[in-house]
Amino acid sequence: MTTTSMADAADLEALAQKNFISDQGLAFGPYILGFAVDGFTYGLLVIQFLHWLNVSSRTDRRSIKILLWYIFLAATAYSILTVVFMFDLFVYGYSIYRNFYDFSWITTFFIGVTIIQTPVSAFFAYRAYYLIGKSKLFAFVTSSLLTTSFAACIAVKVVAPRVAPTINFDLYPVTFVLLVVWLTSAMITDIIVTVTITSALLKARMGFVGFERTDNLIKKVVVISIEAQLIPTIFTAGFLISFGASPNGNISAFFICTPKIYALALMSVLNARQFFQANIGPESHPNRPLLLPRLSSYKQYQVDVNQAAAAKSHTQTEIHVQTETIQETYQLESMPVKRSINRHPPPLSHFGTETDSIATGTDTDQDITYVDDTPLTPFEKHKAREGAEILHEEEEEKEKEKEKEKEKEKEKEMEKEEGDEYNR
Repeated sequence: MTTTSMADAADLEALAQKNFISDQGLAFGPYILGFAVDGFTYGLLVIQFLHWLNVSSRTDRRSIKILLWYIFLAATAYSILTVVFMFDLFVYGYSIYRNFYDFSWITTFFIGVTIIQTPVSAFFAYRAYYLIGKSKLFAFVTSSLLTTSFAACIAVKVVAPRVAPTINFDLYPVTFVLLVVWLTSAMITDIIVTVTITSALLKARMGFVGFERTDNLIKKVVVISIEAQLIPTIFTAGFLISFGASPNGNISAFFICTPKIYALALMSVLNARQFFQANIGPESHPNRPLLLPRLSSYKQYQVDVNQAAAAKSHTQTEIHVQTETIQETYQLESMPVKRSINRHPPPLSHFGTETDSIATGTDTDQDITYVDDTPLTPFEKHKAREGAEILHEEEEEKEKEKEKEKEKEKEKEMEKEEGDEYNR
């Protein structure tokens, strides 16, 4: 390092200390917060990318796969660049304040922003282009703005000074104008695309009774589109405003996480497709699919095409079979009921006759008949005889019990009489 360069470095260090030490929170805080937000958004991006890899990567078209892999790898490289930059400022360059004036680092970050921002904005512009019916005016305006934005950012990297305490119009007019052109064209592109997609979806609403489900789906798409594109637009506008309002300050360092916001917007829109059941994207010819997918999965699209082709090539035959039920009823003849001793017992008067005959030792089987003079069978006679014997035994037991009771009463009377005599 020559004496002149050493003197310049010393003067630059003295100037940096004078600007930063007086308000260290405002000088270094945006770098720390921007780095934290960048790491947080990269974690969200990894989760979104893994979700897409497990759910939709096999069914998406090749152009979508290439775009998402490119965005993810570019965002990963950007995060590595951010870590290296923070180490250069706060680890290896600790207490060296002039490192914050190394503008070559800043322009490198500008390149990282534009290589992620431009493809994502082009993706949403392509969606808007199909939603409004392939308007040539819209395609010309958006493509011109995107080209201008990308070219202006590359030009900033080429013409910007390597070290600069501040970038303003008085010291570096070309660099300042190119920065404003880059940020303004990118912001205007995002605003035009967001407004176009929202208005096109709102016009597609039916507004009739019976189409509430379609209208609700359109509302969801509108909300997702606004949420996905509004936040990147806000970050771009914030970076432009902070840079224009305070070129000498470090507030714009917070927006170092802007490219991750664009990447998250793209991933959120693509992963939201699985929540929709209706195919509400732009239609295309089956043999000439679109470069970008509709909101429904490509697999379901192929299934619908195959079913339509099969319906045209094959004719379905319907066979109607009529059946007739005949019900026939038959009435069986009643069977005669045979009399039995259990179901039709004879009157007790006959049992009494049988009992008397048993007592006298005479056989009166021929005398036992039903009231209607129907003769008994031998088995019925045997059952009647047994019943008569049982009744006879029961009567004898009853008579014995009565005699015992009479004897007991007599004994009580006698005891009572003896007691009375004894008392006398």
